[in-house]
Amino acid sequence: MKKTSYAAVLLMLPAITMTHLVSADTLMDQPYATATRQPLVQVYGLPDAQGAELQSSEQSMFLFSLDVGNTFSSSIEGDRAIFLDGESYRANFVWRQGIAERWEVGFEVPYWLHDGGFLDGTVENFHDLFDLDNGNRELFSRDSLRYRYLDMNTSQVIYSLDDDAEGIGDVRLNLAYQLSEGQQEQWTVRTSLKLPTGDAGKLTGSESMDLAVALHYSNPQWLDESLVLHASGGVLWMEGTDVIAQEHNDIVWYGSSTVSWRWRDWVSWKVQLDAHTAFYDSPLKELGDPAVQLILGGTFRSSENTSFDFSISEDLIVNTAPDVVFQLALRTQL
Repeated sequence: MKKTSYAAVLLMLPAITMTHLVSADTLMDQPYATATRQPLVQVYGLPDAQGAELQSSEQSMFLFSLDVGNTFSSSIEGDRAIFLDGESYRANFVWRQGIAERWEVGFEVPYWLHDGGFLDGTVENFHDLFDLDNGNRELFSRDSLRYRYLDMNTSQVIYSLDDDAEGIGDVRLNLAYQLSEGQQEQWTVRTSLKLPTGDAGKLTGSESMDLAVALHYSNPQWLDESLVLHASGGVLWMEGTDVIAQEHNDIVWYGSSTVSWRWRDWVSWKVQLDAHTAFYDSPLKELGDPAVQLILGGTFRSSENTSFDFSISEDLIVNTAPDVVFQLALRTQL
């Protein structure tokens, strides 16, 4: 059932795309709905990147995304050691609704699966092709799940996940207010409240409430009529956690920037940078350093009213994020 759990969700896609919809122009230029998928970080309420545009009153937007992230890293520093080897899958359903002039509400329901995956061989072959460091991947068995964080002084296992795990993640409630709207620039404040609906033992949630507040900026004609710029920055407050609680930071700063190039009516090519400060007070790079990700890909219009995203992300600060994350996403409006 672990892989087939997504089958029922994927069967919903044709029903969504058959609905009568309005213009998808704004959907074509949106940031990729992604953030770090590092296994021990993704349990918190770090919001996915978004633009400053809101849904108009009585208008809805639906987004379904599927992320596949492959992680391999290991290090020892001082009295701490970490070993992360596995794949994480996230299916996420997002609804956003304009409720009044300049106001928008919404929610997100994620479903997580962690297992050994199938991409280890592909990643190793890619690294070999371009003469990149494999990080000693070849010394370990492929397609296995081993997430472990250790205290070397006491031989204590601070956190571990060695068995396949899946389940509903932490549901989020979203609220946005548009500060200004114009043809050249838009400014919006977005907030999200993450609820403790996941399971820390399965890495589907942190079992605590998190609050995020961010300022978003969008310019639909940045430098050129074919270029769209999105930028955002915010702060995340976390109530607590059942994942490495003794080293967890209560506040994290985060930001994102996206440039979209409208190459054709049916495709926009995009480059995006996502970053955040450290989630843990740890001597290890995987947990104690800031993270920066580069996301590349495009958005494709399948009809006048529907668009699909395809993106690939890489960790620019090595070992602070998964080696690679693939995302497919469907956006549509009612």
